[in-house]
Amino acid sequence: MTRPRSLVVAHETDRAGIDCSVAAALSELLGNDAVLCRISGTRRAFPAPGSVEHVVAEGPLQPNGVYWLERSGCAMTSFERLYDRDPPNPVVVSINPFLLEAEAVAEIRSWATGRANWVTVETTKAGHEVFLGDPQGGRRLVRQPLRRDDFGRLAPLAPGDLIPEVAEAIGIPLSELCTSPRRISAEGDLRVIVVGAQGHLLDVYPAVLASLGDAADQLGLELRIHCLPPDERILTDWSEELKEVDGLVLPGGSDMSQVKAQIAAATSAFHIDLPTLGLCLGMQTMTTAFLRRVAGASDADLEETTPASPIHSFIRLRDAKGEPAHYLGERAIAVQPGTCLSTLYGGLHVVERLNHRYHLAPELAPILGKHGLLVTARTADTGVAQGIEAPGHRFFIGIQGHPELRSRRGKPHPVVLGFLSAAARKTKALA
Repeated sequence: MTRPRSLVVAHETDRAGIDCSVAAALSELLGNDAVLCRISGTRRAFPAPGSVEHVVAEGPLQPNGVYWLERSGCAMTSFERLYDRDPPNPVVVSINPFLLEAEAVAEIRSWATGRANWVTVETTKAGHEVFLGDPQGGRRLVRQPLRRDDFGRLAPLAPGDLIPEVAEAIGIPLSELCTSPRRISAEGDLRVIVVGAQGHLLDVYPAVLASLGDAADQLGLELRIHCLPPDERILTDWSEELKEVDGLVLPGGSDMSQVKAQIAAATSAFHIDLPTLGLCLGMQTMTTAFLRRVAGASDADLEETTPASPIHSFIRLRDAKGEPAHYLGERAIAVQPGTCLSTLYGGLHVVERLNHRYHLAPELAPILGKHGLLVTARTADTGVAQGIEAPGHRFFIGIQGHPELRSRRGKPHPVVLGFLSAAARKTKALA
């Protein structure tokens, strides 16, 4: 009798950005029938700030590693307790002993007996080592350590990556393995700066780099990312840093210490007509930079960081009763026709993943428009600004939401794809 195909993948790590990644890769082997689960921890939290910023479609914030589970394409569920009986479909349960009490791990082991196969992941300098059972048994499931690419992604597993007799023993016939295409051969050499520390963008919040990798794959581009953390020496002039690159990405996040650097970077990028993409906080900083540089509002700043500023570019979001509000989860967005965003999205009615408490001050939209920065996307129900663009620029677009969270391998987000396409056109124009 074939043993159950369900897996419990135990990957102990204190880095939110790699949590769940191996479980997600293994789940793709089981096909579309697999169901993914993650058991939340109660023992401790991830130590790095910003580790719980992944917003799911329904709204609640989750540890950032859940992003990898979503990307797998398998159905996802969550539960407070383990199944009482054998699950009807193959289940991949992702657990992180770093976050769990020892008693909880023991309970999961007990549940897995006779129902699922225990898989242990050990992270070493060589990559993620994957074993059937405990590592001491030395029974590898995957031949070689799984390594992340420059965008933090694990390559799709192929039949040749598994130990055949081990795969068969746990009920995964090699003939049934999903064989997602590996990265296509690339042409060209594109250079993009992402404002932020590389360690944070790889190990804490991996969605930004992964989405850029997805878009580069689709376009067949060899993309080189340079992560540049905020630095006092470049708070006012990024001319030298941006001179030899093809694009700039201003990511989101809760770290307000990067605001000054992002505003300075956006100012320099606009001045030299460098393709620029702003994500959530990045839309706020690039809009503020435009207000200061082009619209003459030199005192403009974010209410969140500078409450005493005489001009607030972005203000606290409030509901109809005037109470503080938080847009969290997927929301319908109306895109203005005839704009770059409408072309990129391929339509006027889209959905974006939102996570923001501040929004563009409504009275500033006409001023921005008069000087060449248009609000071209709004929430369909409330009219809150969700996208901006500068029509006279190669690519100067900001999204108040998080398009990076909706990117998938083989299906990149259209705005991220449009950004890299514009950066590639800039390279060709200068060649």
